[in-house]
Formats: sequence, C-alpha cells, structure tokens
Amino acid sequence: MSSGIQEDSKELDRLQERASNLLEDLMHEFNENPMLGRLFTVFIFGHDTIFKQGDLAEKLNVTVSTISRNLKTLEDWGVIKRTLVRTPKKGTSKDKYEYSEKKDSVYSFISILDKNYTENAEMISEMHEALKRLKGEYDSLPEGIKSSKKGKNISQVLEPLLIYFDIIEEEYYSFIERLQERFKKEGQG
Repeated sequence: MSSGIQEDSKELDRLQERASNLLEDLMHEFNENPMLGRLFTVFIFGHDTIFKQGDLAEKLNVTVSTISRNLKTLEDWGVIKRTLVRTPKKGTSKDKYEYSEKKDSVYSFISILDKNYTENAEMISEMHEALKRLKGEYDSLPEGIKSSKKGKNISQVLEPLLIYFDIIEEEYYSFIERLQERFKKEGQG
C-alpha cells in the first residue's frame, strides 16, 4: 500500500472514531444505549460490508448478546437489514447484517433523535409550568413573608430559573420546528 493511501486510510479511521464518539455521546444524551451510535457508525463506514454478530462483537470488544440486542434496535428503526444465510451444516443458519441502502435509513435514525427531542421538549415544558406555578404561589404570599430573608432567597432562585426556562422553551420548540421542516424537505428531495 502506498504512503498516500495509508495516510488516507488513517485519516478515515480517525474520522470514523470521531463520528463513533459523537454518535455514542448523542445516544447517551437521549437515554439510548451508546452502543447504538457505535454500531451505526460501523455500518455507515462499512456500508458495502455484510457483518456477522460475532465479527461486530469482536470489532467493538463487547459480547455477542450486547451486539444482538443493539442490532435488533437498529433493525427495528430501519437503519440496517438482516439476512438469514443458510450454513453448510444441515438445519443451521446465521444472520448477517448490512446497512439499509434505502435513502430514508438515515432519516429513520434521525427520527429517533427527533422523538427524543420532542420528549425532552415536553419535559422542559412541564418543568417550566411547575416553576410558573411555584412563582404564582410565591407571588400570592403576604409582602412581609416575601421581604424576609428566606422570601428574598426564594425569589433570587425562582426569577433566574424562570428566565432560563422561558428562553429554553421558546428556543427549543423553534429548533424542533426548524429541524422537522428541514428533514421533511430533504426527505422529499
């Protein structure tokens, strides 16, 4: 192998590692198994390759059962497809997996992120509403209680939290709407 090709290969390996780390972190942030991000990266970078569970387990240094559970999830999401291959030994077969060549397979993966963003948006909204109720209760207290040291401390915590959640909720929903619109357009293109 020539020096230039080796260098390109190393650069792609570094890129794959960075992509894997990013998707692993993203899955973790969305309360999904981080292995899903690692596996998805393997399939993206090896899109012409057909993988066996054992090979993936060895490549990612995890158990076959871990690989099996995560492959099932990616298959359910439509990101990969499974093929049953008969082996020479009578009555036995092996599953092989490959990246789904359908254009929407990446969008299937993105839809999982979108689902999680939506769930997070709902949680943010619930927290924001709870803070508003708490602020309403605080506001209905007599002035003497609100002007006490404890009352002022509560106000000093509530006000910045409300401002923070006002901004987060507004920006979050705006981001979700833009994200959904963009992927609808790109998915149609």
